[in-house]
Amino acid sequence: MKKRLLIIFFSVIIICSSCSTAYAAASNQSTGITLDGSFYDWRNMPGVFYAEYDSSTYWVNYIEVKYVSSKDYLYLFVDRTYASSSSYWHFSVIMLNATKGFTNHQYPQFDVTTNYSWYYSPVVNVSFNGTSIESTYSASDNRYAVEFRIPLAQVGLNGVSKQVQFLIKADPNPYVYGGYLNYSPQITVTTGPTLWQLSSIIAFLGVSFLVYKKHKRKIKEII
Repeated sequence: MKKRLLIIFFSVIIICSSCSTAYAAASNQSTGITLDGSFYDWRNMPGVFYAEYDSSTYWVNYIEVKYVSSKDYLYLFVDRTYASSSSYWHFSVIMLNATKGFTNHQYPQFDVTTNYSWYYSPVVNVSFNGTSIESTYSASDNRYAVEFRIPLAQVGLNGVSKQVQFLIKADPNPYVYGGYLNYSPQITVTTGPTLWQLSSIIAFLGVSFLVYKKHKRKIKEII
């Protein structure tokens, strides 16, 4: 009976952790993503949906974010609404195990800010930690869409850390609460098993071994 309870307990932990986190596992395989503005290659990639028009302020409305990771880059596709063709919007990708709330001002160096200018033609400027990064975008049907990639080494995934979580926030002002896209599930980029995951596996095996020994001893006593 105890053995069954332990199995159920650990199963619940695994299921809960999986449901609260969306993983983008970095691998040596090609992502198949080309930053060319067509966005067709994103069709089968995992994504996080948002309640469209959940706010009366159009520039904080998202539609969807999709993500995929190679061994070197995190690729992001962001689809958003806007008020009119003359509007601009910007957003922040908050890295380093970010949490929802006012604490985001602790991570300004890891924000990705996107701005649009409509003086002559649409222009996108995507910068990461003050440096321009490769990106492309499209604007049509009262929507903005942008795709870009972030070097994993610049967000700490350079062999030392094994995973990093990130949020996407509509307003880059760190003191403005709200406008988050993906708070649940949290998106996590991982390059391998973390210390917590390894510890959980070791603990599970240890408890299972103790239960097995106790169960085996009882069988011997009965025989």
